[in-house]
Amino acid sequence: MKNFYPYEKFLQGMISLVSGFGTIQERLNDAYVFSIINVKVEEMPKDLQYRFDEINRKMTLEKPIGDEGSVKATTNKMTVETASEIASEMFDIFLELHKTYMACKDK
Repeated sequence: MKNFYPYEKFLQGMISLVSGFGTIQERLNDAYVFSIINVKVEEMPKDLQYRFDEINRKMTLEKPIGDEGSVKATTNKMTVETASEIASEMFDIFLELHKTYMACKDK
């Protein structure tokens, strides 16, 4: 992995998800909007692109209402179970990025 930007953004997102305030839906929204959303699919390692694209799709299912964006509209309607599943998938992707980062760092 030559581009460490996805790792850095996922790390920031995981910190926000774990240490932020609010419901799981609110923390998921913040982790995504303030960090993870900035990563482009093509910046991800090839083996993680599909999984990342699925997260992007799941985080933008709802149409925005008023000033809120599609992510906020989606997380507002999200169940705790769905939010937890997406957060878990984000964490799994972060772990994969971390393994790659550590392997590159050790060289």
